[in-house]
Amino acid sequence: MTATQWPTGLLILGTLFHAIYLLSIFDIYFKSPVVHDIPAVDVMHESYPPPAKRLVIFIADGCRADTFFDATDRYAVFAHSRLREANLTSLIHSQFQDDEPTRAPFLRHVIKHVGSWGVSHTGCSRPGHVAMFAGMYEDVSAVTRGWQENPVDFDSIFNQRFPDIVPMFAKNVEHVHEKHYSSADEDFAKDATVLDTWVYHKVQALLDDAKSNRTLFNQLQANQVVFFLHFLGIDSNGHAHRPHSREYISNVALVDRLVEGIHTMLEAHGSGFAMDVPSHSHDQVFDQLKAHTVPEADALRLWNLTSFVRKDVLQADIAPLAAALLGLPYPRNSVGVLPFSYMEQGLYRARAVVFNAKSLFVHASIRQQLKQNATWSIFFRGFPRLDRCLGQFATIERAFGAKAYGDIEAISQRIIGDALAGLRHFQRYDWLLLMAIITLGYLGWMLVLYVAVARWPFTGLSLVQHDDRTWDMGTVTSVCVGSGLLFVYNHQATSMYYLYLVFPLVFWRFLLRERQFLVRPCHQKYAVTPNLDLFYAD
Repeated sequence: MTATQWPTGLLILGTLFHAIYLLSIFDIYFKSPVVHDIPAVDVMHESYPPPAKRLVIFIADGCRADTFFDATDRYAVFAHSRLREANLTSLIHSQFQDDEPTRAPFLRHVIKHVGSWGVSHTGCSRPGHVAMFAGMYEDVSAVTRGWQENPVDFDSIFNQRFPDIVPMFAKNVEHVHEKHYSSADEDFAKDATVLDTWVYHKVQALLDDAKSNRTLFNQLQANQVVFFLHFLGIDSNGHAHRPHSREYISNVALVDRLVEGIHTMLEAHGSGFAMDVPSHSHDQVFDQLKAHTVPEADALRLWNLTSFVRKDVLQADIAPLAAALLGLPYPRNSVGVLPFSYMEQGLYRARAVVFNAKSLFVHASIRQQLKQNATWSIFFRGFPRLDRCLGQFATIERAFGAKAYGDIEAISQRIIGDALAGLRHFQRYDWLLLMAIITLGYLGWMLVLYVAVARWPFTGLSLVQHDDRTWDMGTVTSVCVGSGLLFVYNHQATSMYYLYLVFPLVFWRFLLRERQFLVRPCHQKYAVTPNLDLFYAD
């Protein structure tokens, strides 16, 4: 192939086409779910105070169910050794250790004798802290920045009225106080239990300071206080030494002792605590456990939990529960459903469920309004089930007069189902259009390559020019008309939408001009000229 025959223009066009279409995944699948300017829905009211004053959340990152529920104290001696090294010998022996061997005696005691329990199911494989505290599954658009940072601000239970996790929620929130170790301390070559004992020592120092600092003491004794304690050692040791290693298994036992020790300190301080994630508390218990190798039923049987009522939740449901327990407004972009079975039935619980339904309905209504404002009415596809919710709210208000709390919760659950369906509808509103454009673009490109090979030589300009090198005004007309229709359909469409549309319009306009060639029988498309080799002999 000579230099003049090299398909430079076609290669450049193909590279540009695939690069732009690769970006379409961000407009289809990685579109941020965050909506701004959503009004807060507050569950607090003077006539029905919340059931909890303070909330303590423990997160044991990377804890597996088969290791957590294992009915053995194997490798616990190594946890004891780490506690001695951290000058925490008083935590070695748990007062809740009984004849049944287990590496988590305190947490098992809370599950079986003190609190409710359940397993929270994740919505994604990435860290679920955003889901637990903001009530929304992680902003998928954060894929471009890594999981430690989100490109948009989101609402969480911490900003109402990490080195990787904790700062994510303390950012730009004045009333949040955080301490975290440096990223240099997260060394997979070292024993990661020091990360967990570091947390314990910081809590101990905080409570000790409160004894001599009246301002700090009053802050800790105030209402609506949230303690968030993140234990990263289990996850780090799992990555460094594998999940069945001595280091990983002993770290699970160590976290159980640390949680028991912090519980004792808080009780002595007079703070108490309302919830413990992912293990246990006075009122409710969640096990945030990763995939495991043994069947779930077998794991629960090891702890004799089959006779206890299990109250599972989705990961995003923890945020509205935390807000309801403290009387905080629900996070504005939360899609969590309040697991009200963890609360005592009555007026407050009924109000909390109604406000959960109202917050999701407001969220879905604003999404509908935003999409309606961007679309001409003749093209707008609404969600009729949202319109029916207004009448159901009126029914709920009448039911409060009769104290029919069961009926109120049932109606609210129907509204929540409709609101969540509406949110999914408007989150995926442009999927059909974009997928159709992308599909037509790829099909058109494949047929263009077929024509280019069959009618070689071929240049990129052949797409917009006739054989006599005159410009095809039909292509310009197609692009203008298509762009105009897209603007009518969605006048807030980004520039990328128009770029996606240009390629199939140009490709299929060219294929329309070449329709006679495409439908011609195959044996008429190619003219084969046999080579003639001449040999001369002297």
